[in-house]
Amino acid sequence: MIASSDLRMLTALLLTLACLSAPARAAHRVAVKAALDRTQVPLNRTATLTVRVEWEGVSGDLEVEEPSAPESPALEITAAGSSNEVSTRAGRALATRLYPYVLRPTEVGSAEIAPITVTYKETGGDTEQSLQTPKLTLEVVRPVSDGLAAP
Repeated sequence: MIASSDLRMLTALLLTLACLSAPARAAHRVAVKAALDRTQVPLNRTATLTVRVEWEGVSGDLEVEEPSAPESPALEITAAGSSNEVSTRAGRALATRLYPYVLRPTEVGSAEIAPITVTYKETGGDTEQSLQTPKLTLEVVRPVSDGLAAP
């Protein structure tokens, strides 16, 4: 027969082992960056803005909402998409989600792009977090010739 003090000690030991063997949910370090593929674009061309969301872990660790669309009165979005990448850095899994936006200028001058907000949460979690990119500027210059001569 097991004494009650031995039973309590055995129960405490089993609970401790259960806690130690349960998977830990580590906080993910998330980084958000936005970059233009050029700093200057002719009025009759396009530039691509890419929002990059990166975290340590695998793609399924986080639920990432589509970022707020780039806003600028001097630019219009002509195409948008998303893609996922998985890699390793220093032996650790690294997940990346890319959101490219093709932007067409509507006027010559300095086109400011407002900060873009990315919202995410751990998969299955309730707490949403948001990060914001800095404001970007794209210089729009006069149109360039397509090299096509009029007949």
